[in-house]
Amino acid sequence: YSKNGQTVAYDRFQEVSIVSVNESEISLSIYNDGTVSSILNKDKKIAYLGFWNYQLKPNGMGILIKTDGSRYEGNFSNGQLNGRGRYFTVKGEYFEGEFQQGIAKGKGIFINPENNIYIGDWMDDKTNGLGEERFADGSMFIGNFYKGKKNGKGKYEWTDGSSYEGDFKDDNINGQGLYIWSDNSYYQGTWKNNMMNGKGLFVFPDKTYYE
Repeated sequence: YSKNGQTVAYDRFQEVSIVSVNESEISLSIYNDGTVSSILNKDKKIAYLGFWNYQLKPNGMGILIKTDGSRYEGNFSNGQLNGRGRYFTVKGEYFEGEFQQGIAKGKGIFINPENNIYIGDWMDDKTNGLGEERFADGSMFIGNFYKGKKNGKGKYEWTDGSSYEGDFKDDNINGQGLYIWSDNSYYQGTWKNNMMNGKGLFVFPDKTYYE
């Protein structure tokens, strides 16, 4: 095949090297199963093991190890992360799900170092759509997200037995909703920035109420 005006020939079991691809040397080791290991950029220490296309771009299943030590394992298409894959960061974060053109888009699961978990929809590397958060302390949230934050309808449940179901905006309780405390008192009404605000009904455990 030809690259940057050079013609390179090899058989499937031979190791070859190509000079001046993207202004850096790439060394390829080609195995009998068709996979190729390489150093994409020796100066930046970026490594890739997997399948390539004829334009020398990762294509198919592969493993990419980046300069900062983060790692991607999954599908590539014409050099981009595309399809199912797993991404590990040096901070201990983990994502497994769908990628399109190098970004998380579709369904996916994310786990941070504190063992908090998100399962649901993604758009542009952010939680977006319907999702579920499970926190290490046992509390959980199910509802809608927009651009990485809780927005729209949702339900939050805490480990002490209290819960809130209603409207959220930018991760805060905003709008109409029902909050139930662990002693069975509750408030149904308007909220602003996590505070009762405006018209509503508060019912005490003895069933007396304030409106």
